[in-house]
Amino acid sequence: MAKSLVNGLSAGTTIVGQGPRSVASTLVPHARQVQKRLDAASVDALVDGYLAGQTVYELAAEFGIERRTVSAHLHRRGVPMRRRGLSLAQKEEAFALRDRGWSLAQIGARFDVSAGTVRNHLASSAR
Repeated sequence: MAKSLVNGLSAGTTIVGQGPRSVASTLVPHARQVQKRLDAASVDALVDGYLAGQTVYELAAEFGIERRTVSAHLHRRGVPMRRRGLSLAQKEEAFALRDRGWSLAQIGARFDVSAGTVRNHLASSAR
């Protein structure tokens, strides 16, 4: 039925109860994502910020780009990445929060790490 409906619409027929419509009127325009490109000086500043101790998340907010883009710039420049995880005390608190019904995303937000980081730490640390 769907195939015959499509064929009928492409042939210019109308569906009972609906007036004629053009294909263009049925398409919803999508907002195009604006790509922000950093020049070499901005990437230099990004690298300097990271080496000075700023986090990938802080740099993403500062430069108005996605955190994965920050990481990509750092990798292209050969900057060694810091591994942020959870301390032993934070892991214990994370277990307690999970037991109280907190989601991984909520726990991650509490410790300023991703939900995946929380999941990895909880999975690797048996209580």
